[in-house]
Amino acid sequence: VIGNSAYGSGLPGSASAARSADAFHALLSEHLGFEQENIIDLRQADIKTLESIFGKAGSHAGELASRLEDKPDTTVFIYYAGHAFTRADGNESYLLPADTVKYREERSGYPLSQLYANLQAMGAKSILLMLEADFGRDLSDYVFAPNIPEMQVSALPAKPVPGLTVMTAADGDQRNLDDPELGIGMFTRYLIEGLAGRADLAPIGNADGRIDSVELYAYASHMVRLTARKSFGLLQKPM
Repeated sequence: VIGNSAYGSGLPGSASAARSADAFHALLSEHLGFEQENIIDLRQADIKTLESIFGKAGSHAGELASRLEDKPDTTVFIYYAGHAFTRADGNESYLLPADTVKYREERSGYPLSQLYANLQAMGAKSILLMLEADFGRDLSDYVFAPNIPEMQVSALPAKPVPGLTVMTAADGDQRNLDDPELGIGMFTRYLIEGLAGRADLAPIGNADGRIDSVELYAYASHMVRLTARKSFGLLQKPM
């Protein structure tokens, strides 16, 4: 669980990121019963921290990989709230560490292509990666109605990665919105509600007592789009 709410010189903060990460951590530890020793909980993660967890370019060696050794049946949740960034040519997107400064986003960011390659090499049975971030180039707080993406950006893997499911809060470089009631990311709110059981309920779920990634995405996507439209008159489409 990663929540980056403050950044280096020239970059705005992400006010709801820490609250969103706190809420997701509470879901794991209090509702889903994850033991504290099985949760890596980070705030203000810099580039060295991200590399120590997920590995560097060409090497997946890190804390997550070490925890997965000899545990091929493990299911992994990865949750990130904070800023992300996409290169001008649209060919790479990055998670932004807390020590990122303005105009050095590409040089100091953690590339998603590197993350996907390293996660694939770890050999976990199933990984669900949830990104409460938008992937444009404007990191300000301004949202221009109706919040239509201007860039053709995809933060999803270029090719399917076995065992990996990636969910992002918004489409393209569309801005992700905060929930008006709880002050956390709207996408995060409905991920939490879905994982707490609502994604399994009819008419979206099949009420079999299990929640799969299709049910979770269908529930969160539907509720985010509905709430964004009703609360703000804006668009937000998780991917």
